[in-house]
Amino acid sequence: MKRILLFVFLLIVPLFGLAKEYITPSGIKIFIEEPQVEWKLSTKEYTLPSGLRYVVEELVAIPRSLKYAANNFIPIAKAAEMTLKDEILIWIKSFSQLFIVNEKLMVELGICESNLNPNAIGDKGLSINIYQWQEKSWNFYNKKYGWNLDRTKWQDQVQMTARVASDIGIKKDWYNCSQFIKYHTWDKSQWK
Repeated sequence: MKRILLFVFLLIVPLFGLAKEYITPSGIKIFIEEPQVEWKLSTKEYTLPSGLRYVVEELVAIPRSLKYAANNFIPIAKAAEMTLKDEILIWIKSFSQLFIVNEKLMVELGICESNLNPNAIGDKGLSINIYQWQEKSWNFYNKKYGWNLDRTKWQDQVQMTARVASDIGIKKDWYNCSQFIKYHTWDKSQWK
């Protein structure tokens, strides 16, 4: 019996630390968990078979604390060892879903920039990792989103890239690869 009471006590007591206490007009104390999300208006455009464009807007919840948020929803059960590329693809899928970004686009961008190589270095050493982030752009978005992500970590690059792609797309920060992905050629004369 003591074990059961101890178990219940240890299970319930920490829950009150995660909630805010409110007192109802009748004097009863209740605990309500504070929301840990930021709301974002997401706009998606679809082209119907008739050629008409259909715009959909939805309110999406994004967790406030995203430092390795993917750990909370990536299924890690595995029967065999995963390759680094497989792990990267799972992170890309998870953050694409979280930020409502086209997963295929995120993968194609990573392949275009570095072939999904976390050790890739480009632009005479200025650009690094999977998405070839440069320090100035990285610092700008870290400040904009109130984050402290590390551009040398591929996990942080996936998270930052998904958020930026969700907010403003990929054309501004990854112009050449965005055009290559769109037109399937490096011939700039064919980029319209």
